[in-house]
Amino acid sequence: MLRQRVRALRNKIRTAKQAFEVKWSKPDPKAIGHYYDKTTDQYLAAYGPIFQAVRPIDADGYIGYLAECMGIRSGMKLLDAGCGVCGVAVPLAQKTGAMIHGVTVSNAQVDHARKYITAHHLDEQVQVQAGNFESLAQLFAPDTFDAVYFMESLGYARDLKAVLKSAVAVLRPGGFIFIKDFYKKPLLKPEQKKNQQEIVYLTLKEYLYTIYDVCEVLSAAGKAGLSIEQINTPGYHADFEGGCLFEFQNPEHTAYLRAGTLPYLVAEILEIKLKKRID
Repeated sequence: MLRQRVRALRNKIRTAKQAFEVKWSKPDPKAIGHYYDKTTDQYLAAYGPIFQAVRPIDADGYIGYLAECMGIRSGMKLLDAGCGVCGVAVPLAQKTGAMIHGVTVSNAQVDHARKYITAHHLDEQVQVQAGNFESLAQLFAPDTFDAVYFMESLGYARDLKAVLKSAVAVLRPGGFIFIKDFYKKPLLKPEQKKNQQEIVYLTLKEYLYTIYDVCEVLSAAGKAGLSIEQINTPGYHADFEGGCLFEFQNPEHTAYLRAGTLPYLVAEILEIKLKKRID
């Protein structure tokens, strides 16, 4: 009788664990590509070419701010990992004279990006291709880029260490990685933690996007051969209109507006600059 109860309890635990893993499972790149193949036009309608939930109204000033934060100079070779429609790559190349290569898992975004690049006469300076940023080392030769940047895109990584290691492999010695993204904000009260978990889950379910703990990212970075150069909060007043408009127009997405109803932040934006260690 006792053995039957123990067996039943183990089966119940196993079933609960499997249900939890399915609920919180991270989508593969093919699913993310399919998502953006279907929704890129909607993102363009709400955000314009820069698909970022937190940014200032002044797009030109924002690009100048990013160029200064990263220390971009003319002639540098950059990789935009998760480039969208090259909404950052195109004006960043124009402003700095850098050479930029974008990678996205969405074929629809590649098509939009190429038209956007050509419209700005930057075909020789900005390139884009379909590809998975988990496999950058298979797409590019070692020591190709001066910098790799992730602009609200690292949350699509299934394995942080693998992604960052792949980025390190294509960086030149002394090169750097710049990450601008959402991270879980440290919260103390149980009710706050519960609401945070709800928003994190909705973001994964609706946007296929993982909001990581910053410690997870920094730990993975260290294991990938990177050292911390700087961690900052954004130096601008954020505009949330794009995210709100997108969810108003696409009501199957609710995480952004749901987070906005809370009297406290469940996530924070950080800008992290990591340098490739020279052995």
